[in-house]
Amino acid sequence: MNVYLRNAPTWVLSVYFGLIFAICLAIEWPILQHGRATLPDALLPAVVGGILFGAIIGPKMARQRREVNALVGPLSDDAYRSAKRAAIRGPVPSDPETRSAAERLAENGLTRLNTIGARVYVALAIIELMVAASFAYHALTSSAWYWAQAILFVFLAVIMLYPLWLRGHLTHRIELLR
Repeated sequence: MNVYLRNAPTWVLSVYFGLIFAICLAIEWPILQHGRATLPDALLPAVVGGILFGAIIGPKMARQRREVNALVGPLSDDAYRSAKRAAIRGPVPSDPETRSAAERLAENGLTRLNTIGARVYVALAIIELMVAASFAYHALTSSAWYWAQAILFVFLAVIMLYPLWLRGHLTHRIELLR
């Protein structure tokens, strides 16, 4: 999450994530409706979806931000940005405080990934690919609009496999940061 949202109140996070969700849903809604819906038709579901999504995700993200802030301690915004970057990629910080914070962030990320087993990610990816195959079949037999949904679900399957790669990457980063 961006540094300027690091200490944002819950309502700001709710509005921020709700707005992002609403914009994405407004763009995807005509695709999901096979071209029968227009952008104005998508406004009501997008607004309702954005409000619901923001109401659920905002408090969850605020709690996670508090946990991360407690984990890294009182770092300046620049040091926090460096620690976040170093936890994932880039050079190892020379400052011991930033380096330690980056290591704690990477360990926290790895712990979160390990709470959900690898089988769950693989199973979700397989389900997404099966849905994509179903939409591809419908695209071949009925309407070309189904290709957009098939591509979307293939993309979602790839996203489901990303945490498997990230586990190994974070393990390597933790070794580098020690």
